[in-house]
Amino acid sequence: MSELQEEVQRLAAKALADFNDRAQGRLDFSEESLQVVEEMLAEASEYRDDLPSEAVEGLVTRLGCYTWKSVASSLEARIHGSKNEISPCL
Repeated sequence: MSELQEEVQRLAAKALADFNDRAQGRLDFSEESLQVVEEMLAEASEYRDDLPSEAVEGLVTRLGCYTWKSVASSLEARIHGSKNEISPCL
């Protein structure tokens, strides 16, 4: 696994740890959980002007990595479900 892949994995796990309580336990790297991420980002955007830029960047980065891992996991499941063999996305 590349350094970038490891960092994406780490930040996705951090997003899960940091935001799952706020998401009422609905963050599970599923496609459905991406709706929860969208709702959280929409809510956070209302407070963007009141937050330090580092806080906004951290939120977007962690949820972006969470989104990437969710999409990659979904694609892997679909590809392996169709019995095609490829290397994992993450």
